[in-house]
Amino acid sequence: DYLDVIEQTHALKGTAGNLSLTPLFEGYGEMTNLLRIGKPVEAKRIFRRIRPIQEQIIACCERNREG
Repeated sequence: DYLDVIEQTHALKGTAGNLSLTPLFEGYGEMTNLLRIGKPVEAKRIFRRIRPIQEQIIACCERNREG
C-alpha cells in the first residue's frame, strides 16, 4: 500500500546514506518527500533519473564480489 511505499523509499534513502551513495541518498530523499505530500508521479520521475545510477552500482558490486 501507499504508506509501505513511503516507508520502503525512506529505508532506501537511509541505506544509501549509510553507504555514502550520495546520488541515491538525495534521489530517494526527494522521492520520500514527494510521496509524503501525495505526488507519486513526480516521485516516479526522480526514480527514473536515479535508476541507472543504482543499476551501475549494483553491476559494479556484482562484478567485484568474492565468490
